[in-house]
Amino acid sequence: MTLFEKIIQLLKESGVWYEVLEHEPVYTSEQAAAVRPDISLRQGAKAMVLTINNGQMTNGKSYVMVVLPGDMKMDYRKVTKFLGVKDVTLASPAEVEQVVGVKIGAVSPFGNLSGLPVLVDKSLLENSVIAFNAGDHSKTVALGGATFA
Repeated sequence: MTLFEKIIQLLKESGVWYEVLEHEPVYTSEQAAAVRPDISLRQGAKAMVLTINNGQMTNGKSYVMVVLPGDMKMDYRKVTKFLGVKDVTLASPAEVEQVVGVKIGAVSPFGNLSGLPVLVDKSLLENSVIAFNAGDHSKTVALGGATFA
């Protein structure tokens, strides 16, 4: 089952309103906002996978997903402080594909479906509707902001 199919199944089982939009492939929040009618950049949920460095040498790596409105920039210091770790860095494209199973630009904010802890900027949830790539560069899912919480 693809990530897109998992998301749709989860939303159907939850009984929440959602809408699927199909469009040309997009790879950035700005490109996505341009092809999503009536959905602003701020309403886009930008999902980013970070690598956690807790100062210990281990063979395995730890990851976390941070979800921001599309018009916000990542504040690495704030995330590092919140998690109480030494450092966080943006995961490489290869790491993202390994951990989430999709290429960057198609990462959905449902990191829990990939076993990732998810941190969400609360300002995203203030939107009546949010939209995000759903495991596919050509598919967007829109749903209520409060629903995502």
